[in-house]
Amino acid sequence: MAKRAHPKPKKRARKPEQYRQCLLTGDRLTKAQMIRFVVGPDGVIVADLKANLPGRGLWLTARRNCVEEATKKRSFARAAKCAVEVPESIGDDIERLLAQNCLNVFGLAQKSGHLATGFERVLEWADTKALAAVIEASDGQPDGRKKVLNRLVHQPDGVLVIGCFSRDELSLALGRENVVHAAVETSSLARTIRSEIGRLAGFRDLTPKDWSDAQSLSRINEGPERDQKGTE
Repeated sequence: MAKRAHPKPKKRARKPEQYRQCLLTGDRLTKAQMIRFVVGPDGVIVADLKANLPGRGLWLTARRNCVEEATKKRSFARAAKCAVEVPESIGDDIERLLAQNCLNVFGLAQKSGHLATGFERVLEWADTKALAAVIEASDGQPDGRKKVLNRLVHQPDGVLVIGCFSRDELSLALGRENVVHAAVETSSLARTIRSEIGRLAGFRDLTPKDWSDAQSLSRINEGPERDQKGTE
């Protein structure tokens, strides 16, 4: 008797992208590229990173210079149609909150089995899995980082290299000691990581300027397939 073929699981349909208009530039961007602000009860502008606070949303491109320019030009007050106060530390506050969001998602990815830590395991994943991102501690040793990056150049798609967190920050977020290397395999959580890291990149360099791996990082972020397309 012939075996009955198992039906393939249906892929969950992605929700359509939602767009908002930047109050400074007028550009229409996805919500994942922006930051929502609301006016608090005391008239103070509050960054609503999760976009769930009550009140009329004021949307701004997720870049520090946009926040600074909107503050200087009083764009928040014009958009809110009322007098508002913008905290002097708002840019630094947003950076801190975005960084913590990223670290929290790293922890979720580890708990769900989509993030691995440790030099040997990261190298193993680089050889056997499709990776979405690699996380290297900003204060890690360059030799180990170079070996990891060299193993990524043949990944089928670009791999996001994240180097804006210290080993102490990574160790605390992942509940392990001395986390220097981590890898994230392709998954829905990886998409969330890319989205949150994309917003953080508007406020913080994703890799230290003193890293000497700029050329390798460029190749890895593009991926071999994109390199070939670029030469056609």
